[in-house]
Amino acid sequence: MTAVHLPAHGLTFVHIPKNAGNSVLKWFHNHRNHLGQVMFLEYHQSLTQMACYLPIMLTFAIVRNPYARVVSGYLYARDGQSDWCKHYRAKNGLDKDFPDFATFVDRLETYKTMHWFDSATNQYEWIANGVNFLLRLETLDEDFKIIQDLLGIYTPLGKENHIDQGRYQDYYTDKEIKKISKVFEHDLDFFKYSY
Repeated sequence: MTAVHLPAHGLTFVHIPKNAGNSVLKWFHNHRNHLGQVMFLEYHQSLTQMACYLPIMLTFAIVRNPYARVVSGYLYARDGQSDWCKHYRAKNGLDKDFPDFATFVDRLETYKTMHWFDSATNQYEWIANGVNFLLRLETLDEDFKIIQDLLGIYTPLGKENHIDQGRYQDYYTDKEIKKISKVFEHDLDFFKYSY
């Protein structure tokens, strides 16, 4: 499950990887009996892709500082035991010897996934035409109140698939900072993030 559509509420959640999407999915799953039909979509799709077959009305997505997101993606790909992680490591020849963070960042554009996006895909590409509610991971508990108010369900959002990565800044040298600022230039500018 990677995205959610609630026909009765006209609400669609665009799940951008490594941005607390599994926490949102679990929240919707836990409240499915109070929401009418809940459609859990099979793979990470952009809003444009979903609009080809769903009646899109209200939309929301979560974005995150790209520097922190890359660290989270690195740790998840390296240590995760989900089928996705195993497939990612095998597809990219990383199943026996996973690189250190500096090497991973240096090769970021070469890593492929099983879907339409790759490791260097900017977050804005999931929501290129914009969403009604843009939530930020850094303030998610507060931002998610918009969705709770909309649905009238006030259960707190839990933390699923959470990786305690510490401070993202501890992973970077000037070289990796420069690389990420180039690869995710659009995200940094569009969502007003900085190192």
